[in-house]
Amino acid sequence: YRLVRSSDPVVDIAFDAGFATHEAFTKAFQAGFGAAPSAYRRGGGDCVIPAPCGVHVVPGGVTRFHVAHHRGEDMEIDIVERPDQRLAVVRHVGPYWQVGRAFEELMPRFARLGLPMAPPIAAFLSDTDSVPPAEYQAVAGVPVSGDADVGDLAEYVLAGGRFVRATFLGHYEGLPEASQTLYARLIPAGGYRLREGVCFEEYVTPHDAGAPEDMRTDLYAPIV
Repeated sequence: YRLVRSSDPVVDIAFDAGFATHEAFTKAFQAGFGAAPSAYRRGGGDCVIPAPCGVHVVPGGVTRFHVAHHRGEDMEIDIVERPDQRLAVVRHVGPYWQVGRAFEELMPRFARLGLPMAPPIAAFLSDTDSVPPAEYQAVAGVPVSGDADVGDLAEYVLAGGRFVRATFLGHYEGLPEASQTLYARLIPAGGYRLREGVCFEEYVTPHDAGAPEDMRTDLYAPIV
């Protein structure tokens, strides 16, 4: 996970994983994943470790380890047109998987405004492949009407256009894997071509409603 999602030196990752030498780590990693650590990093490998116990690491989550989700493979996708949308937001800077902290600040502040609640949205403003995790930018927001008073919350206009929409059912902890499946497999398989624009997630099911395995999140990727 750290090889793909961080810029930490490989030798530091090796020592933190308990290996006495860089060479021992490289040999073990090559045997387990079929590539040297540096090559695996360049290739953007799958972050879900194929462990027999079905557990993988998600730093920044409620706990560090979670049961791996595999429902990203069977996500339904369709093509939608969306208009520009105004959001009342709290801005986030840091690893993208920690955007939940921005929602923890946003929700009570938004509730005090007395505005209608719509499904919240996380919009990801940086490219994870080119921006260090500590500098990654995103917004946690709630859609509002054009004339709504958002108080001391920031505003962000989510640009509309044509999108691939993938519907994911499952706990939020499965979203990183679902997103990777969308971009690495489903979009290329469908022959879609990405365009400049912001990718975002819309949390259709309220956080405290229904069983975790039935929680719905729609993932949007801008396409030509």
